[in-house]
Amino acid sequence: MYATGGRADSQDYTEWNLGVEYSISLSDTVEANLGYQRLEFYGDERCSDNELFGDLAYQAQTWLIPTLSYTYSTQAGGYFLEVSIHSPWQLSQGLTVTPYVSQAFDFQYASEEHNGVNHFQLGIEAECLISDRLALSGHFSRTLAQEDIKLEARADGNEASLDQTYAGIHLIWSL
Repeated sequence: MYATGGRADSQDYTEWNLGVEYSISLSDTVEANLGYQRLEFYGDERCSDNELFGDLAYQAQTWLIPTLSYTYSTQAGGYFLEVSIHSPWQLSQGLTVTPYVSQAFDFQYASEEHNGVNHFQLGIEAECLISDRLALSGHFSRTLAQEDIKLEARADGNEASLDQTYAGIHLIWSL
């Protein structure tokens, strides 16, 4: 089970997610995750959503992990696919840094009118184990808007830069 929260720095937007996720080891090299999350959005408009998600990760090599992720939104009635490659590196005991790249595809999840390539993302994650049950992690990423986002923005009359930078920190407590 998990709960996450986030807040935008340049607009009135807050998001809370409450979810449950289950991991299954399908073989020595393939892991699957299945889950559900409830999303609550606050800001100029108040709304919510339910998402069902799953992913497959192929871990034949510890330093190069391809992943396929699927998310279905009950509110939008659409889904989102993301193909990623992660490369975790243990820098010291308890400190791991993971650069990654991902390509996302939208199928009536983010926009009803446009389907296809949504964004390309470059990022890095870091995790530091504080104790057996407590970890501190962070991420930094740059998302490059692609055709789906650009078509939606043009339809709304937005000609500004659509690329985004994200950063965050997480405190993780495990039972």
